Amino acid sequence: MSNVKCSHCQLEFDESVMIKEAPNLNFCCNGCQGVYH
Repeated sequence: MSNVKCSHCQLEFDESVMIKEAPNLNFCCNGCQGVYH
């Protein structure tokens, strides 16, 4: 698997643990997802 950046904090995580939302939005946790919106 490849690493992708969190759309909020910009840290890189394995793609398998990301919360995927829309084609270009990936979040490492619910906190980043909530703050982004």
